[in-house]
Amino acid sequence: MALGKIVEINVTGLDATNKSEVLSVTLNLYYTISDLDLDGDGTIKAGELDEENLYIYWYNDTSQNWTKLLKDNPDWVIDNGQLKISGANPGYVWAKVNHLSMFALVALPVPEPTEDGNGDGSGDGSSGGGGGSSGEDFYNIILSETDRQSVFKNSSVSFIFDLEGNIVKHINFTALNSAGTVAAKVEILNHTSSLVSAPPPDEVFKNLNIWVGNYGWATEKNVFGTTVSFIVEKSWVTDNDIDETTIALYHYSDNNWNKLVTRKIAEDANSLQFEAETPGFSPFAVTGKKIMGETGDEVIIAEPTITAEKTSAPTPTEKTGIPGFSLFVCLSVLLIAMRLLHKKN
Repeated sequence: MALGKIVEINVTGLDATNKSEVLSVTLNLYYTISDLDLDGDGTIKAGELDEENLYIYWYNDTSQNWTKLLKDNPDWVIDNGQLKISGANPGYVWAKVNHLSMFALVALPVPEPTEDGNGDGSGDGSSGGGGGSSGEDFYNIILSETDRQSVFKNSSVSFIFDLEGNIVKHINFTALNSAGTVAAKVEILNHTSSLVSAPPPDEVFKNLNIWVGNYGWATEKNVFGTTVSFIVEKSWVTDNDIDETTIALYHYSDNNWNKLVTRKIAEDANSLQFEAETPGFSPFAVTGKKIMGETGDEVIIAEPTITAEKTSAPTPTEKTGIPGFSLFVCLSVLLIAMRLLHKKN
């Protein structure tokens, strides 16, 4: 499906096939969310254009066919690649060539999910929660990075991420079934994922989405021992008074945020590295609790202070003591006085 971006490039006075005149030409074809979102509702759904499957095609005048440009295919393609949409910034697909002709930006549609939850029966591409378009609000995505690996039965699979700003470094699991080429995608978000109904608990370091394979593929039926390794900047821990021992990865499933088993595995001068075990892929969040008390090692609960209330002295008009006691004293004094008077007489 063409994005409506077709360009014919010709240069007069130069022979583009002569390396002494033109060493190479880099062609960047830009696209935006509106180019992919055919119905304009802000969500890329099945049947709309898949950002994971955007390529530049070349029109061959001789065969009158369109050919996808890949490195060394045709042989005049030096390299090719893509920079995806990031926030409000457009993305672009590029090809470095030494041949000029007519080119077009073309995308495959997001596949419809089948009964088994897969989009097209393969491990690549996605629908809903897969390795392609996730349904996340594009304006909430800071960056997106995808890695692809071959998945064979009983093999150890490791997806590697190195884009600056991506806190996820590895996704590892053991494959229980062969699936061909599988895509793993990480989306770093500005705020809580638009796919969840409530924010995560505690202090949030990063909100993110992680998808592996097509929708419904990365389950216990196909993968085992899945872990995600990620980094947390020490500056965030210090600036927010975070207890390092409480940092954890939370996984959103069944309409709840579930705390995953998380352990620190390394650190350097600027960051801490953690590894978490996850039962699946969906929205995630890295959070931590603030330090309580003065020691920073444990929560200090102060014993309650008991303060005795002071009772004011009674005023002269107040009656205090035992009732009738004053009358008893007066009678006693009177009897003593009468006895003394009797003796005297």
